[in-house]
Amino acid sequence: MMFKHKKSPVITLDCLGGTEICVARNRKEIKYLIDHNYTGEVHAHRMEIAMNARGCYIGTVIDGVVYFAVGFNEDFDFTTVIHEASHLVDMVFEQRGIPFGTESTEIRAYTLQYICQELFKIMGVKYGL
Repeated sequence: MMFKHKKSPVITLDCLGGTEICVARNRKEIKYLIDHNYTGEVHAHRMEIAMNARGCYIGTVIDGVVYFAVGFNEDFDFTTVIHEASHLVDMVFEQRGIPFGTESTEIRAYTLQYICQELFKIMGVKYGL
């Protein structure tokens, strides 16, 4: 079974073993991700969070493979992107066995910066001076 994400864009983290993060750009894409990758109580819990928040992150394991996704509702803002990107960095680092602390702070900062830049592009967020 593969992680189903329709035609949502994907961010690839080459520096972390090619880790991929699927990006759902609206409630419809988020609903598709959750409907096709979760069941039972987990499905209901994820759906409730996703439909009522500006953004959400999703991590799941299918056949021993860890998949990551992030979703944004239509009312997201600049800070929502940063918030969800921070969750993603934590999840990816945990899955890769990278300890959280001063020894990993620089790689964490670069990874967060890269994910935010890619999410801003995908979501059409203008940033900069």
